Amino acid sequence: MVQRILATTVAALLLLATPAVAQSQRGVGTKAPKLVNLEWLRGKPIKQFKRGTTYVLYFWATSAQNCARTLPLLEESLAEHSDQRVALIGINIWPRPDSMPVETFLEKREGFMDFPIARDILDKTAKEWNKLVDLTSVPYVVIINRVGKIEWAGHPFDGADVALRAVLDGDKAALKVLVAERNAVHDKADELTETIQKSWSSKWWNKTPGHVDELIALDERLYGPWASWKYEALVFDGKHEDAAAYGRDIVDRKIVSCESTLNKLAWFIVNPRGKVRGEDRDVELALRFAQFANELSGGRDSGVLGTLARAHFLSGDTEGALDLQTLAVQESFSSKDRKALAKTLEEYQAGTEQPISP
Repeated sequence: MVQRILATTVAALLLLATPAVAQSQRGVGTKAPKLVNLEWLRGKPIKQFKRGTTYVLYFWATSAQNCARTLPLLEESLAEHSDQRVALIGINIWPRPDSMPVETFLEKREGFMDFPIARDILDKTAKEWNKLVDLTSVPYVVIINRVGKIEWAGHPFDGADVALRAVLDGDKAALKVLVAERNAVHDKADELTETIQKSWSSKWWNKTPGHVDELIALDERLYGPWASWKYEALVFDGKHEDAAAYGRDIVDRKIVSCESTLNKLAWFIVNPRGKVRGEDRDVELALRFAQFANELSGGRDSGVLGTLARAHFLSGDTEGALDLQTLAVQESFSSKDRKALAKTLEEYQAGTEQPISP
């Protein structure tokens, strides 16, 4: 499997999927700047905000793959208000040398993000909006009202649908209540995440699950990805039956609907260099994690395909593993990844019992 996340600590990975700060709503009431430092990839360029139209700006990055799970919320919200003038605009920011180019990402996700999409030029747009609304994490939404002023900003799961309804209704009281409620959630979540990280670093595996349950109970939609901490803690604590039951609950109830987290969970189980070995390796669960991740990623993410191939190989389905690993090689977008995936494919073809993947 080719996943840069293998070099990243569990804590650092999941913090990327969590809003960096509670909503302070800095910038509300400010006139929104024109969208000039952008290259438009889809749809007609929108350089200025028309009076009478409400705009939903969706800031995202290809490296933040949890973006896929937030879009249905926005699209459903816009559909609910289809009789009003509301426009959704995607703005791709923060490209990284090791992340998938936005053109490749869009090409692989056919039918995904079917609305105007623009790419930031030299980080100018991201820097400008960060000064206005604390644009420090993605995905991030900014709602601009009918007179071109910023009305709300935050993570999509922090109530973007509620905020849009309030903005369209001109209900500032509802917006105020929403922000207060979400700030309270974040304050409590900050305490819990700090406790979880302390338990994790101290290897207090028996304490982590309960704290994770408390965190997810605050907002399953937002903090669901932290379920991976509970699963791994149960495994490290030797509670394999509990881990197996919880892992299946994760999939059945879709507690985690972020492909990168699901992929990480699957790889945690099947990684030949990992800590899960022998009878403790729940290959059937790894298959379920990887299949769900593959479904969410559109079936064309080379890292997910590599993990799924590995799960098939360990389950005894060599033919399926070969097909999936071949597809993973085809779908890789960098020569380094392609070379590593091709090496693993050769090991599968040779029938190596424990192939070593990068």
